[in-house]
Amino acid sequence: MPRANTNFYMEQFSNQFELLMQMSKNIYSRRYQRSPAWHYNPNSQLLKIAKTTYQNMFGTAPTITAVHAGLECGLFADKLQGLDVISYGVNLNEIHTPNESMSIASVQKVWKFLLEILKAC
Repeated sequence: MPRANTNFYMEQFSNQFELLMQMSKNIYSRRYQRSPAWHYNPNSQLLKIAKTTYQNMFGTAPTITAVHAGLECGLFADKLQGLDVISYGVNLNEIHTPNESMSIASVQKVWKFLLEILKAC
């Protein structure tokens, strides 16, 4: 399931991966699920609200990073052009392994954070 922050880079990766599979004589099918790319918007009004809300709630600035998660944001943004989206979530450990776990305390923190973001909007 390739992921990228632009459709151009996603296509580049897919093409390179397909070529690698052909060169190594591996069977490869391009029939995989793709999630649309979505761009980080440093001028996002929603991001500004989230940053301020986080700072007010927890007394520290949030860490803003790009990760390969948040696939739903790409799906929504692809269907609703101009949609302002951000992604944030709970603390997960050992993702996609038999030992995957989630911090219950972080679920409570994220829930309260969401409620405060909605109030601010």
